[in-house]
Amino acid sequence: MKVGTVFWHRRGSSILDEFGFLYEAGFDGVEVTISEGLEREVLPFSARGYLRIESLREDVEELREASRDTGLEIHSVRGGLLWKYPLTSPNPNVRKKAEEIVCRGLR
Repeated sequence: MKVGTVFWHRRGSSILDEFGFLYEAGFDGVEVTISEGLEREVLPFSARGYLRIESLREDVEELREASRDTGLEIHSVRGGLLWKYPLTSPNPNVRKKAEEIVCRGLR
């Protein structure tokens, strides 16, 4: 059995340090969250857990390196933005944004 946790990045620490801390604490892996860049500027804890929809490739590479360097696996990806942009919204523009989020997350 593997033990994982949702990854919430704390301000002031590097992703590498956070991954190392979680690995040393006994976690096997983390679940990361797709978010919008603005969220990390406003909240006390970064809503980035850690994938910004605007710069997915850059963030994926940083997570990949931290995972490789620490041994902490990335078990899954949360669609956190789907609370803000639900696939079931009556607004077609919101549904389109939700579809984009899901597609980018799957890539």
